Amino acid sequence: GVVTTGARSNHPWRVTTNDTERLRVDTSGNTLLQTGGAALQWQNGYQTISGAANSNDLTYRTYANHIWKTTTGASSTTDGTERFKISQTGSITSSTGGMTLQTKEVYGNTTVTTTGSDVTVISTTITILANSKIAVWFQSGQIQNSGQTSNPNFLIKHTIGSTTTNISDQVSNHWDYNTGKTSDARIFMTGQGMSGSLSAGTYTVAVIGNVYNGTATWNYQGLGSSLILQEISA
Repeated sequence: GVVTTGARSNHPWRVTTNDTERLRVDTSGNTLLQTGGAALQWQNGYQTISGAANSNDLTYRTYANHIWKTTTGASSTTDGTERFKISQTGSITSSTGGMTLQTKEVYGNTTVTTTGSDVTVISTTITILANSKIAVWFQSGQIQNSGQTSNPNFLIKHTIGSTTTNISDQVSNHWDYNTGKTSDARIFMTGQGMSGSLSAGTYTVAVIGNVYNGTATWNYQGLGSSLILQEISA
């Protein structure tokens, strides 16, 4: 047989101790568990955990997404201000944006020489969530520069599948010595930039070197380049 407890009429079902309500199932079937200052609710398809039963509480809610909010009332399922969310697709967002989700560093010391064609100076891969951005910082290590007129340069690119995109807000700087001579000189370069919001997936991030009017050798004499990547949330 089945043991049934509850209200036969249109009234909530409550459990109390010490004349204080601890558990309620309302007439719509929503459930509220109250213990001390915390509350656990199942209401209108939402599951809510809050640390207190008053307003301005930081509340965790899950329905299709996982959401942390500061609320204006503990019993509400939709009010308040969203602070942090993990979506169904796995993307992570916060009310202020810009959280660092991961950091990756690689070092490259394979010598490559160019006289005007693109060469890959350094590259690595990074797997990111939907809507994240990739921030990049690059330091070239030592570049051999063939003389006064030659001018090494580079671009930072990211590739997924067959699609390659330049990081458009890249900023680059040059430091050099001995360039007043007509013989070889040494140069190092730095650059940084950030992609736009990207789809989820694994991206290859590469620094592509080149040179104007001469010859340049990247990662020269084993003094190689460094690449730091960060995944930044939306």
